[in-house]
Amino acid sequence: MDLNSKKLDQIRENDSLIYELIKSPNYEVKRNGQIWSNINGGGKPSDIWHRADKKTTSGYMSVNLKHKKLNVGRIVFAKYGNETLIAEKVINHKDGNKENNVVSNLEMVTHGENTTHRYRVLQGKKAPKVKVRKGRSGMLQATLDDFIRKLLQDENYKVEKNGTIWTKTTVTGKNSVDGTWREAGHVRDKGESRKSYHHVKYMYKSLSRARIVHAKFNGPLEMDLVVNHIDGDTLNDRPNNLELISQGENVSHTFKELGLRPIAGNRKINPEIAAKIRKLANDGLTNRELREKFKLAKSTISYVVNSRTWNKKVILG
Repeated sequence: MDLNSKKLDQIRENDSLIYELIKSPNYEVKRNGQIWSNINGGGKPSDIWHRADKKTTSGYMSVNLKHKKLNVGRIVFAKYGNETLIAEKVINHKDGNKENNVVSNLEMVTHGENTTHRYRVLQGKKAPKVKVRKGRSGMLQATLDDFIRKLLQDENYKVEKNGTIWTKTTVTGKNSVDGTWREAGHVRDKGESRKSYHHVKYMYKSLSRARIVHAKFNGPLEMDLVVNHIDGDTLNDRPNNLELISQGENVSHTFKELGLRPIAGNRKINPEIAAKIRKLANDGLTNRELREKFKLAKSTISYVVNSRTWNKKVILG
């Protein structure tokens, strides 16, 4: 057996492990190129999920499985690509960034095509670093989605197709003595200028009911995608009213298709307006009244009133 045959056999062995990893309940392969695992340092499953992919000295991202380093690009392509892995071919990063393993950036090519792409398409230039886009709350959202998965496996909770969630626990979090089911959750009201969403308290975390229902009936969640309400009613969490889209698509749907006006943020404020807000707050206006008057977000008003932002002193005329 020559050297090339040995290398091909090693690649095929690694590809078999890749498909084993994809099927494993202890690993999650994301479309954004991240790989998460609940295997702890002792090699046993736990309740805590963590990033499993790490950068190697060659610049590629890899995952360790059974003492083998598996290429993340091949893992993501095997999961979401439209072809089965071929040992004689390699995964090419279209933008030249070895760390960018978003599925749309990957393609399976021959070694010759990979070399041509590197020197002709990229013109021999070092590819710029591209950060993988994260969701609005980044790692926090991933953590909350872990709690959603736990809730779906909890026998004390059931998710209905009408978008409601029921539990046998009491409001204090203890199991009901008589096993009575009650509807879980509360509406998080963001005021007249913002939308309201239904949330469910679980293990001291406030979880989006829409994400829970989507995970139950529509499919797995993605950290960098948000759940959109198709009809614009953010309290209608029926599965057929939910879709998983990017933040940009969600904003486009809200403002273009539904015709709702955007919430004004700091672009509508300056030091003079901030000083006026604080003066009115001292005169007795509530934060809600200030939000409605200046058409600003809840957090913006709160930060200004408490002088956490726009705290430069301005003399009003």
